[in-house]
Amino acid sequence: LDSDYWYDIGSIGAYSSIHADFFNKTRMPVSSQTIKAEGYISLSDNVVLEDNVFLKNVIVWENAVIQSGSILENVIVRNDRVVQGTYKNTIL
Repeated sequence: LDSDYWYDIGSIGAYSSIHADFFNKTRMPVSSQTIKAEGYISLSDNVVLEDNVFLKNVIVWENAVIQSGSILENVIVRNDRVVQGTYKNTIL
């Protein structure tokens, strides 16, 4: 994003959209055969992704753990959370 970029992130949808805009322009491959990813993925520091995880349009804040077998779609995971299970369209 250039220095002239402005975006109002006053809603959950807008917050997610800015991540999608940014990460659709800068891509890095996921380096695990057991983690499946689609859309945009934003991972903060010290995030742990265990095996057999599916992520689609996900933002994960610091020190979170996504446990094995979890499926997350359109989800924001807040700091220090441990997530296990299937979640869509929510904030954890």
